[in-house]
Amino acid sequence: MSLRVLDTDRYGRIVAELVLKHGPVLNHEIARAGLAWWFGRYAPNDRELETLEREARNPRRGLWGDDAPVPPWEYRRR
Repeated sequence: MSLRVLDTDRYGRIVAELVLKHGPVLNHEIARAGLAWWFGRYAPNDRELETLEREARNPRRGLWGDDAPVPPWEYRRR
């Protein structure tokens, strides 16, 4: 496994991709399974994440199986 650092956010946290041993990116695998949101504000150039989320929404995989999933940024505002 390796960590590919992409950026640091405004709170000083590392924004990264975790590359698994045989090449897939863990971030992408989690999105493919419907277990993560793509937040364009933090990954605006990662069109693959955007596509994977859209592809997980259609068959209602993972969190998309919920009737009204709430994005984390909206949940925190409540």
